[in-house]
Amino acid sequence: MQLNDLLPWFNPGLAVASAIYTWVATRDKDNSQHIKAVEEAMTKRLAEHASQLAEHNLRLEHVQTVQAHMPTHKDVSDLRTELAALRTQQAATGQDVKVIRDSVDSLREYLMRKD
Repeated sequence: MQLNDLLPWFNPGLAVASAIYTWVATRDKDNSQHIKAVEEAMTKRLAEHASQLAEHNLRLEHVQTVQAHMPTHKDVSDLRTELAALRTQQAATGQDVKVIRDSVDSLREYLMRKD
C-alpha cells in the first residue's frame, strides 16, 4: 500500500476532521461566551442580593432596638395585676365616699328641718 492509494481517502477524511474541529471549537467559544454572560448576570444578582441583605439587616437592627424598649409579657402581666388591685381600691373608695355623702346629706336635711 502506497501513499497514492490513501490519498483519495485522506482528503475527505481531513475535510470531515476539519469540520468536526471547527464545530467543537465554535461550540466551545459559544459556551465560553454563555458562561461569561451567566457569570456577569450572577455577579449583578449577587450585588443586588447583598444590597437587599444589608437593607434587611438595618431593618432587623431597628426592630430589635425598638423591641428592647417594649414591655415584656411579665411586665404586662404585672401591670394587669396592679390595675385589678387599683380597680378594687377604687370601688372600695367609691363605696366609702357614697356612705360619707349619704351621711352628709342626712345631716344637712336634719339641719334644714330644725328651723
